[in-house]
Amino acid sequence: MDTVIRISGVVVIGLAVSLLLKERYPAVAAGAVICAVLFVFSYTMNSGVKETVDTVARLTSDSEVSGHAVTLMKALGIAYITSVAQNICAAAGEGILGEAAVLAGKIQLILLCLPLVTSILELAGELA
Repeated sequence: MDTVIRISGVVVIGLAVSLLLKERYPAVAAGAVICAVLFVFSYTMNSGVKETVDTVARLTSDSEVSGHAVTLMKALGIAYITSVAQNICAAAGEGILGEAAVLAGKIQLILLCLPLVTSILELAGELA
């Protein structure tokens, strides 16, 4: 609960600073929003993601899906990171940079999932 309150406070402060500065200093207002977003993202990443990944890895360590669970967690991380990057770029008026981040994320997802796809195809070949 404390984490959500802290994050919400930072978001509201970032919004207030942005609204106050938007008319006279739009670049500074955009910078304030970007700083708030980066703080929220890094705070969230440091406040529980590692524990979540470790818990999932521990729970699945004795099963055959352990590697796949870790791959899934990495894929979710890539998706969230590229989404934040895209939104920051869009807010700054540089949508094409955001699209480049999304494209890079999709390529990384494909590369990350290749071993999983290979395993599925091998299993399908054994069943046929």
